[in-house]
Amino acid sequence: MTPHGHAKDEHVRHYAGLADRLRPMLGAQELLAEPAHRGHPTALATSPPRHELAGLLKVLDADDAIDGPVAANDARHPSPTMSGAR
Repeated sequence: MTPHGHAKDEHVRHYAGLADRLRPMLGAQELLAEPAHRGHPTALATSPPRHELAGLLKVLDADDAIDGPVAANDARHPSPTMSGAR
């Protein structure tokens, strides 16, 4: 296994152990809900992969406000990308 693969596996394991401690930031739910109340479609783009996004959406309890969640693995070049890092 590559060092990158090992680090990624450790991140997944560590994150899964902390998932029950997640809480929404103050005002996050209202911020997501406001465009929906005004009739605008709302997408939530975030850097975690899709398997972590499900837990984040559950914590936000904003399913009615988000029309399209976008995770890192949904993007061709998710940010931040290390390919350009020096």
